Formats: sequence, C-alpha cells, structure tokens
Amino acid sequence: MRRPFDSGGPVLVLYSADEALEGGVDAEAVKGVLESAEAILAVVRKRSLPARIAGVIDGRAVLEAIEQARPRLVFNLVESLEGRSELESASAFLLETLGVPYTGSGPLALALCQNKPLAKAALAGLGLPTARWRVLVQGADPKEQLRDLGSLRYPCIVKPAATDASHGIEPASVVADAPAALARAETLWRRYGPEALCEEFVAGREINAAIVGTGPGAECLPLSEIEFHLGPGLPNIVTYAAKWIDGSEEWGKSEVLCPAPLPADVAARVETVSLQAYRAFGCRDYGRVDLRLTSAGEPVILEVNPNPDLAPTAGLARSAGRKPWSYDELIQRILAAALERGVPGAHALA
Repeated sequence: MRRPFDSGGPVLVLYSADEALEGGVDAEAVKGVLESAEAILAVVRKRSLPARIAGVIDGRAVLEAIEQARPRLVFNLVESLEGRSELESASAFLLETLGVPYTGSGPLALALCQNKPLAKAALAGLGLPTARWRVLVQGADPKEQLRDLGSLRYPCIVKPAATDASHGIEPASVVADAPAALARAETLWRRYGPEALCEEFVAGREINAAIVGTGPGAECLPLSEIEFHLGPGLPNIVTYAAKWIDGSEEWGKSEVLCPAPLPADVAARVETVSLQAYRAFGCRDYGRVDLRLTSAGEPVILEVNPNPDLAPTAGLARSAGRKPWSYDELIQRILAAALERGVPGAHALA
C-alpha cells in the first residue's frame, strides 16, 4: 500500500470539528480550535508553502483527510474525536502509523497528560511537586470513597479525569468536604465519563509556563500569572465560562500579567520544575505547564499541557510576544522544527 505522504505535498492543518461537542455545553472550545487552525493556515501560506485545512470528527475522517491531501506535514490541532477528549492521542497514533510527519507531541505524551490521575502519579514518581489527590470512580462503594476522601485536606477541587481546556471546571468544582467532593464527582461522571479527580486546592498565585522546543533544547518563554478579580463567594480558578463564554459571570474577571511579577529565585524554581516535567513527559515543539505557588513561594504543578491553544490571543502566543516573537515567528518555529524532524518517532525524550 502506498503511504499517504508526499515530500512535495501541502502542509495540512488538521483540527477537531467535533459534531458531538458543537451543540453542547463545551461547544465554545470547538470554535476556539477553528480559530487557531485558520490563523495557522494563514501563517503557513505567508511562507509560500502550499497548505490545506481539514476538520475531522473521527478516525476515519483523519485517514480520509491524509489520503486526499497527501501532505508533507500535518499541523496537528486535533483535540478530540467522536466527542471524546480522551481520544486526542488517536490522531497522533494514526499519523505515526502512516509515516506522516506532524507538529506537536507524540501519542504517548498526549495520552499521559490527558489522563490526569496517571499524570499526577507520574509527577509524584518523578519527585516533582504536585498536590495530593484521590480518584473517584463511578460505581465504586460510596462509603469507601468517602473514607478515602477524608484523608485529604480541604478545600479540594474536583475535575474530570480526562479533559482539557477547562472542561467541567465551574465555581462548584471547589468543595469544602468529602461529601461535597463525591457529589461533584457524580455530576462530572454523567457528563465526562466514569472517573473524576479530587485534589487538594492550592490557593496561591497561579502561574503558566509556556515552553517551546524539544528535549534539551526546550526553553521557557516569559512566565505568566493569572490575577483574579472575582466577586465574593467565587473561588480563584479559571473556569470553562471564564475561558470561553463571553458575558458569563466569570468572563473578564481575571487579568494575565506577562511577564509574571515574580522574584528571580521563585521564577527560576518555576522554570526548573516546568522544564523537568515537560521533558520527562516527552512533550515536544510547544506546551504549557500550569502551576500554583504555596504561601512559601514553592511551585506546585497542576497540569502538563502538550499541544495547548495556539490561537493568536491565547497564552502561549502572549508569552511568545514577550520574547519577543511575533505570532508568525512562533508558528514558523513550530513548523520548522517538525519539518526538520521529518520522520515520526525520531524525537528525543529527556
């Protein structure tokens, strides 16, 4: 069988056009992926490279898009398939199998970071700082789960176990005790699947570390801090509504400070643990590590995000602009790294 790859073919910008999400509560995030795809397509065309764009909803659509375009490279923006964000890594698996070069992290890094409990276990196993947590599983004995939850310090935050882009994060996500944590998990099970993560809530400053590069060559861009200006009774968290729903109660109630106004020693610790996590998880080309600071200024890793939002208004582009790189330069750097890498699977893990 002839491989659907052509060294003289176009750059294919592949994104999630997920019909299973478009009409639901998380539809705005789907529109955000399209915004990124169109902006990247424009940058690629500025380089006088042939380029195409394709939205996909499932694995069959990925295969059809590759067969039709026969691309020299895929700019991979697929975040979900069949309405399931846990299938984000499936597109990268398919591209690896087909031998098509592509941007961003490989399937192992994507799958690991998408599974929040597994990612936290990996962080802990690596000796990297992360808050204590428990996994809540639908159908398990409620009494046993409540007993297990009782070993955590409250307040805690309860999240879906396998989503990103703040899906499932609401003010009610921060809970005061074990019964409230279990009740919140029951709500998430109905919407996002049979597992939820409950972790101790770190109430300190929230920092985002944007990273570009691969392995030893990866570097932190200027750090960002999210400064919250929420009303009484609202926890200082980035909810789905705050990120995606213009006009919501949480919309516009936070300010991003970039570069983050941190003491040099604190910033250095944030950059060190962020790069350690990024490299250890096998992330490549670009990513973001989200952290909180304890009252003593020690960083605690919340999540490692491979292939984060690349829209011109998103956090990674903002940090790049303080480098200072233009948006075009950021995208061109990612594109050049993937073109140079060429053969899938040839990336180095630190």
